[in-house]
Amino acid sequence: MIDSIEAYIKAHHLLSNGDRILVGVSGGTDSMVLLDILHRLGVGTEVAHVNYGLRGAASDGDAALVRAYCSERNIPLSEIDAGPSISLPDRIGSLQARARKIRYTAFAKIAVEADVQCVAVGHHRDDQAETVLLNIQRRAGLDGLAGMRPSRRLHAGSEIRLIRPLLESTRKHIEQYALQFDVPWRRDKSNADMRFLRARIRHNVLPALVQAAGDRTIDDLIEMASEIQMLVDSDLPSVLHETLSPEALCRGRIPLTPLLELDPIVRGWLLLRCIRLAIPEAPARKTTVSAIERLLKGPNGKRVQFQQGSIWKEREYLRFVPNRKHDVSSDGAATVLSMRSPHGKASSGRFGTVSWHTLVARPETVVTGSSEILVNRDELSERLQIRPWKPGDRFQPFGMTGTQKIKSFLREQQVESSERDSVHVLCDDDRIVWVIGHRMDDRYRIEEKTKTVVRFLHQPIRE
Repeated sequence: MIDSIEAYIKAHHLLSNGDRILVGVSGGTDSMVLLDILHRLGVGTEVAHVNYGLRGAASDGDAALVRAYCSERNIPLSEIDAGPSISLPDRIGSLQARARKIRYTAFAKIAVEADVQCVAVGHHRDDQAETVLLNIQRRAGLDGLAGMRPSRRLHAGSEIRLIRPLLESTRKHIEQYALQFDVPWRRDKSNADMRFLRARIRHNVLPALVQAAGDRTIDDLIEMASEIQMLVDSDLPSVLHETLSPEALCRGRIPLTPLLELDPIVRGWLLLRCIRLAIPEAPARKTTVSAIERLLKGPNGKRVQFQQGSIWKEREYLRFVPNRKHDVSSDGAATVLSMRSPHGKASSGRFGTVSWHTLVARPETVVTGSSEILVNRDELSERLQIRPWKPGDRFQPFGMTGTQKIKSFLREQQVESSERDSVHVLCDDDRIVWVIGHRMDDRYRIEEKTKTVVRFLHQPIRE
């Protein structure tokens, strides 16, 4: 089996000379065998073990086994106590998804700190068959039918790869290897917990399929997944317009015209792939595609909303907007600026950065634009605020004599609906000084009698 795994690694270019690997090891048969084989092959390995604490002493026993194995072989080990991060959710089926998220987030952090190129996990051939059936039930589209890949990016934008060296090996062969080479491992009884869909597929559905359709059932599922992998990874991307390329998708928006020209089946595949890239935690399934298709037929400025983000239909684009977890002002809280200081800087996840400094002399050229304004300091109080604009907010756009609602102003400026929530205003008490990144209020313009001038600069966040 060692030779076959080595051949599989070479055939799929999973490793390069000198690569170091972080191996995710639970203490079960699959991950312990994977670690043992990589160690015997002389691959530089480190180990990460996540203890969720959900099985009490049994979870601690898993950790002790991995710890002892690594200690005997001088393999660096990182142990993650996930007990404080995970609790039993209302829906038992979501527990595994939560555990998976915690696990892969930890792997990514450790991989960066350890400067490793790959994270290896112990998924095998039987897991692949179960995954395909799971994805059929979830209506996860063509990518779901393609199953797991031998290698992929650990997460969108990462240079670290997730590899699966055992993906061609069966559970039976893995257990035989463990017995032959005396590899220690522990059984996780939760794998047989019928509250979980994967357990029901493993212990009920797959055996029934094999009994009904014959011993080649699992092989047939694997072959189908391999063929669909070729379709979605090679054939389908080759027929896409260049504006629908993976590079374009990573920017979070795709043009409507070429999208609407696609065959509905191809468009459905592309939309699911967009979701997985741009809003990876959103539900990537057929029902989501149906909701987006309805959105495409509706008016501009509408959206499909998920807990993890939203998808907007704009004039020319379909825009995917994940929730910004670093957004410190999304709750409407204001950022305070003290004008007692002649200069300063304020930052937020939404409006970017606003800096200011007081000029010692009135400039010859008066600047007012989207990213730089000059304000009459004499009209300002000692304390300003930056906050998200609100319905009903009004200001007097520079160059106009009357006031206007910000909502109307943004619409006239053709600011897309998906971008309006990120617009902030600089306020002096209840008066708006500047719609940041767009236009200042005319009432704060510099005049001949102005004694002191403040320059404000805006630097937006880079997506």
